Amino acid sequence: MSDRFSTLRSALLLPFVAIVIAVALSIAALSYWTGQRAAASLTAQLLQDISDRVTQATTQHLAASKSALLTAAPEPIYAQGGVHLMIPKSLELIEERLWAATGLFPGARGYVYYGSELGAFVGINRLGVSPELRIGQSNSTERLAYTSFAPGNRAALLRTDSYDPRARPWYQAASKRGRLTWSPVYVDATSAALTVTLAKPVFDAKGDRLGVFATDIALTELSAFFSRLKISDNGVAFMIEPDGQLIASSVAEPLYRMVDGKQQRQTAGESNNALIRAAYQAMSKHQSPSTAFHVQHFEFDNGEAINWVAQTQSDEAGLNWTMVVAVPQSDHMADITKTAQQSAMIGVFSVLLALALAMWASHRVGADISRLARATQLLARGSSPTPLFAGRNDELGRIGRALQEFSTGLLTDPLTGALNRATFEKRFNTLVSQNSATHPVRFGIVFVDMNEFKQVNDVHGHAVGDAVLAVSARRLASVLREHDLLARFGGDEFLILLSSVQTDSQMSVAIRRLQSQLQPAVQIAGLSINIGASCGGALFSRDGATLEALIKAADERMFAAKKIHTTQ
Repeated sequence: MSDRFSTLRSALLLPFVAIVIAVALSIAALSYWTGQRAAASLTAQLLQDISDRVTQATTQHLAASKSALLTAAPEPIYAQGGVHLMIPKSLELIEERLWAATGLFPGARGYVYYGSELGAFVGINRLGVSPELRIGQSNSTERLAYTSFAPGNRAALLRTDSYDPRARPWYQAASKRGRLTWSPVYVDATSAALTVTLAKPVFDAKGDRLGVFATDIALTELSAFFSRLKISDNGVAFMIEPDGQLIASSVAEPLYRMVDGKQQRQTAGESNNALIRAAYQAMSKHQSPSTAFHVQHFEFDNGEAINWVAQTQSDEAGLNWTMVVAVPQSDHMADITKTAQQSAMIGVFSVLLALALAMWASHRVGADISRLARATQLLARGSSPTPLFAGRNDELGRIGRALQEFSTGLLTDPLTGALNRATFEKRFNTLVSQNSATHPVRFGIVFVDMNEFKQVNDVHGHAVGDAVLAVSARRLASVLREHDLLARFGGDEFLILLSSVQTDSQMSVAIRRLQSQLQPAVQIAGLSINIGASCGGALFSRDGATLEALIKAADERMFAAKKIHTTQ
């Protein structure tokens, strides 16, 4: 017996214990490394999802303003003599145009107005309790404000003030730029809300300016959207202007403050949140943000790794906002780290139990971690992994359930339960990648657009509209086959991949089947709502070899079908 060991038991046990501990520690290290890769993948998916949602919300929030100005000031058509036929000559006729324009905002709550080169002004403000008409004549600075409920209606004179539209920043900015122009974000004096103005100058055929149409958009809803964002335990998202002034933030903090009796905007660099300040500083040090999605990293003051992305949102009217999302890496590593530590402890404890138990435990942990890695890889490719560790109440069981819940929110539309657009595109690409000359892929794409859905929202409210969408999605899903795909494309539109449709006749049968499912009235909260849908189909690869081409073809046929429906 060696002098190094006092007993044979210690001579046999200690080297073995060392080996088992080393194996257990190796498993823990492998678990941690695999978890890091999984967490990095999930973080990238999260940042992409938040970025897409913010971009979509911002675009939708500002879209009504552009539609309103296009209604108020359509593209010019000139008569002989240079007269702008699309701009009425009298304030009364412009007033009618402004009433129609304000009706395009959600809930018909908008403020659209016009100022002329002669100083005339007319505006319809439907943001308050009662609609308000503001009007001033040419060559006069007196402006009258009336309660008004329809074009030409003057219910009651509310007040008079002195107002020259030509001296206002919105008029001067649009006049200087000569085209559609966004103002910088400002604090509205009446509502005390962050607001932005979109202004559009109009000209006669000689290029002489007739005046400027404009509309104010309160950013209250955009700010509320940011505050509802669930990013991670400590993640943040915020929107800024080029000078760093905050437009919206996921953190509950004021976006402006009073300094010497004046409203002063809050900048990201002055935020009460340390992570917002750090992310803004990191963005300032790096190259200018772009519209491309690119995950970057920096170290926080305490050495913690932060994953972040900055994307600009711009348009032809000069919009130049930057969206920043920052997520501490530890937000997705806590469970992974805990699991690795417990795996090491189990490995050490297994030495006391038996070699067989230790070997079995290490093999099981390694297999479970491999399953977890494969599941996250599937999730990253847009496929839903099968439930992991069902019935288990240990750490891996909790991770499996958390991953399943996360995949549901990441891959599907939360309202309808259908696939979201990004997931549909990934699965489409996977299917198309299997296409070859020897094994051609055949399938059809159907574009579904709900009829009269906007009227449902306008008449019954968005809650009823949401319920109609959810019921419609379930009806569509009920007639699909195992390998078919259903996705919510946006708003009241759905996209369906029919794996068994290969011919026009099969497509026609499938579309009739889908429309028949949507034909019965939807019964909601005592209401009977008839909505139906218009559908258009396209065949791969006859009508296109890419999703974009197929959607375009299907959308054109859907539009033709809707046109027929509208004329009936």
